[in-house]
Amino acid sequence: MPAHRIGTRPVKSSRARNLPKHRPELRLDVDAASGSYRIDAIATELYAEGIFLNREPVELFLKRLRRSVDFAGCHSLVLAQSDLLTAPEQIKLTKRFFEDVKAISHLIERNKTIDLRCVWLFVSNLRDEAGWRLDRTASLLIKLRDVQAEIEGYLLDYRPRGGRGGNRDPLSYYFISEMLDVWRDFGDVPPGQAAAERAYTESMRDVPKMFRSEYRPFARLLAAAWRDLEFPIVGHRNESREPLEDWFADRVRKQFVDTGLPVTNFERNSDDL
Repeated sequence: MPAHRIGTRPVKSSRARNLPKHRPELRLDVDAASGSYRIDAIATELYAEGIFLNREPVELFLKRLRRSVDFAGCHSLVLAQSDLLTAPEQIKLTKRFFEDVKAISHLIERNKTIDLRCVWLFVSNLRDEAGWRLDRTASLLIKLRDVQAEIEGYLLDYRPRGGRGGNRDPLSYYFISEMLDVWRDFGDVPPGQAAAERAYTESMRDVPKMFRSEYRPFARLLAAAWRDLEFPIVGHRNESREPLEDWFADRVRKQFVDTGLPVTNFERNSDDL
C-alpha cells in the first residue's frame, strides 16, 4: 500500500526516521587533538601499511582528513534523505508523465483519419473575426502527427525507472560512494590500479573502481568514520550492524561486485545481511 498519494505531503518511512538529523555545522572538530577520533588511529595504521600517503605534518593531515570525512558524511546524509523522501514522489510523477504521453499518442492516432469536411459541418466559430479556414484544421492534424512521431521516438529511447524495492540502506550506499573519493584523495593507488583506470577511461569516464584487496582496509576506514559521525549502528528494523567493519566489508563487496565496478541497484545492499 502506498505511503502517500501524489501531491500530498510525504510520509516518513522507517528508514527515513532512522536517519540522523542533518546538521549544517561540522560533526567533527578539525582542531581536536590527535587521537580524538577513530579515523585518526585508522589513518595512522593505513599510513604505516603504505596505503595512505602523508607528505605534510600529522596535524594538518588529520585536519584535512576530518574535513573530508565530515563532508562525505553530510553529503551522503542529504542524498539519502532525498532518496527516501523526495525520490518516491518523483518516481510516481515520472511514471504518470509516461502514461500521459502514451495516452496523447493514442488519441492522436485515433483522430488521424478524421474527415475534415465533417469537422467543418459540426463546429462553431467562436471568434467571427478569425473566419473559418479548413486549412487550419489540416495544419493542426499535421502538427499532431509530428508530435506523435516525436512521442514514439521518445518512448523507444526512454522509459521510467522502476522503484527501488526490497531491503536497502541508502545512507550506507551513498556514504561508501562519497568515502571512495576520500580513499582516493589520501590513498596510494597501486600501479596496476592506475593503469586499469587509464585504460578504462576511454570507454566510461568517472566510474570509480576498487580492487578486492582494498575492500577490507576501506571497510576499516568506513567503520571508524561511521562511528565518529555518530551514524546509526542499528538498522531501521532494529537489526545490529555489529561487527561494523564486517558489515561494511560485505556492503563494499556487493556495491563494487567482483568486476571492480560500482553497482547502483540498492537490492544488492540487503539489510538482512
